[in-house]
Amino acid sequence: MLALIDYGAGNAHSVQKAFAYLGAKTVLTNDAKQVVSSDEIILTGIGTYQSGMTNLMQRHLIGPIRRAVEQGGSLTGNRARHGVAI
Repeated sequence: MLALIDYGAGNAHSVQKAFAYLGAKTVLTNDAKQVVSSDEIILTGIGTYQSGMTNLMQRHLIGPIRRAVEQGGSLTGNRARHGVAI
């Protein structure tokens, strides 16, 4: 499953619509377990780093994102991680 991280900001809904158009199954989530266990994660942007980081910290998603990336070994490892304009 491809997880779009919902952190209360960003263009996640637009990105989700684009993936749906392409036929990809996605889930919009702020659940730490889903972030860590997903096949792929996408973190969308909002145009300002500080606002994005604040929202991620308030939702306790920094650690789960780090764990998800570490489990994949690298951004090009077994599990893909993507950032969109953050």
